[in-house]
Amino acid sequence: MNPFGIQRFMFYRGRQLCGLVVEAISRPGVLAAITGEIAGRGLDITYCSTRTVRAAERGLILLFIDLTGSEVDPSTVARELEALEPVVKAEVITPKVEGFISDDVSFPLLLDSLRAIILDETALRGLLISFREHISAPGVRRCSTTWGWGGG
Repeated sequence: MNPFGIQRFMFYRGRQLCGLVVEAISRPGVLAAITGEIAGRGLDITYCSTRTVRAAERGLILLFIDLTGSEVDPSTVARELEALEPVVKAEVITPKVEGFISDDVSFPLLLDSLRAIILDETALRGLLISFREHISAPGVRRCSTTWGWGGG
């Protein structure tokens, strides 16, 4: 699996969103062919991001599509995209919550060049509370104000 950045996600209350991660060979016109196929079905691309690669290398395209009011099945769109000559694979991202979409297909998730993790509020609170308890525990060494290690 290829890494992909998650700098963006989308939330539109009351909208029927889906995502597509498309792997394709990089060459002129590939993005136009993919977006043209989607536009030809009357679908609105609300977000598009690409991973930079050299010509003739495999690259990733992340698309968020608004299907509200449409009867188009996203898996049908993915199959049609895979029929395009430069497309290697197209995967549907199905939202877990209505109106919210993010890339949960690519791994590892990256924020710029750093690995990223998505936590729900409960997990984040648990992590922070455990960390706070750990650094408050007797005998835990803390960093001193001189950037050296001081005693507990």
